[in-house]
Amino acid sequence: GQVTITWTEPATPTCTVTLNPSSVNQGSSSSLTYSSTNATTLYINNIGYVLTTGGSTTVSPSSTTIYSCTAVGAGGTGTQAASLTVHPSCTLDGTTVTHGSSATAYLASTVPYGSTCSSQSRTCTDGTLSGSYAYASCSVSAAASCTLDGETIAHGDSITSYSSQAAPSGQLCSS
Repeated sequence: GQVTITWTEPATPTCTVTLNPSSVNQGSSSSLTYSSTNATTLYINNIGYVLTTGGSTTVSPSSTTIYSCTAVGAGGTGTQAASLTVHPSCTLDGTTVTHGSSATAYLASTVPYGSTCSSQSRTCTDGTLSGSYAYASCSVSAAASCTLDGETIAHGDSITSYSSQAAPSGQLCSS
């Protein structure tokens, strides 16, 4: 008799990682979905070992990150990668402005009474803020008060005043 032995090479493992969305603003998150075939272990950098049957997780890196999967099985190793682009935010006078957003900025934080606050629109693009005005708010100073004979008169108020403190007997005071 004759015996026939047939050898079948084990299938090469494969893995996939996908990100949705693949681009986010700093502080936002993305859904990372993974799967594999013919694998006994599945590893994703920046995450760790995961189930070979697949799944998903939420990722929120602070900077652009590449997620690479490595599937290992009897047929060898398979790899694949996906990149999550993270757009950095900007700061205007202590206020966060996200990538792609605009904020109104002012030339000065306060201006004298009767003046107008000068403003410009500043847009954040990948961590760089357009324009040059540095203040997130502006206020107009209150009007100054007046002083007459040691008495303070608020802006907008009025008083009756006389040209002299006394009039000769028999004459009227004139204002």
